[in-house]
Amino acid sequence: MKTKHYLMAGAVAIAFGALIFSGCEKKSTTSTNNNNNSTDITPAQDDANAQFAIQDSKNVADGAAKSQPVERLMGAPCATFTYGNHTGKFDTILGGNNDSAIWVNFGNTDCNCSDGKARRGQLFIYWPATNNYFDTTGTIGLIFHNYYLTDINIAGSRTLTNNNSKSWTFTANLTLTYPNNGGIAIWNSTRTVAYTVVNTVSYWAVSGSASGTSRTGKSFTLTVSQPLYATFWPWWLSGSPFYGCAWIEAGYINITVTGMQYPLAVNFGSASALGTNDCHWGDTVIYNNVKYPFVQL
Repeated sequence: MKTKHYLMAGAVAIAFGALIFSGCEKKSTTSTNNNNNSTDITPAQDDANAQFAIQDSKNVADGAAKSQPVERLMGAPCATFTYGNHTGKFDTILGGNNDSAIWVNFGNTDCNCSDGKARRGQLFIYWPATNNYFDTTGTIGLIFHNYYLTDINIAGSRTLTNNNSKSWTFTANLTLTYPNNGGIAIWNSTRTVAYTVVNTVSYWAVSGSASGTSRTGKSFTLTVSQPLYATFWPWWLSGSPFYGCAWIEAGYINITVTGMQYPLAVNFGSASALGTNDCHWGDTVIYNNVKYPFVQL
């Protein structure tokens, strides 16, 4: 059973997207290095928030497709789930039957779920009527509609392809609008997630890239230079064979930011330590060999 080390390194958390369900909202940090050169780590934060939104919505969609939406959200008493064809502006996307769409509605006010996240708005999930939701090579679309996750407005869409029973690929184009005039981030990404086992522990291994504009207006490109590892089982399950952890346990991201002399590096730990019961909350952004607190949704 993994031991969770709550390392309060200035409010540091990271998502698998953020397969991370930290259960609290953390504030942004923009730091300055010792040479007084501006160091803006918001591109790393925005990437983590967007990836979390993608994985979180996939958990909801998968749960709804398996008739387990409440279990996947650890309880969502105000959410409603509607299956089948729908009326309204999405009709032209479907044109099918056999439960080819799922409408998830959290309502117009915050729905406080048991994972500590507040959600409101709707998710619309759709796929070809000729396919089962989990068919290999099947493509599932998702649209965020007036959707908020801890007061961050998530707009846009993602398309997910089931490569096989143990791998899937997504492309996403999201806009994140932060509350209280906190800025707008644009995030475009293509990533592949594959199931793997390391030292008897089941993980998702994530690879891929992203680009966009941070909430502070900085253009960036991002590469997952070493796969990100997040436990396959969610953190609220514990004990063999689950070993769930709320945070990414290993991996490395490089981010090139316009106007910054050096790249940002996000270090989640070494893959060599996987499976050693070290579920840690305490990762860092490195700029010019200086470490900064990492803050995310």
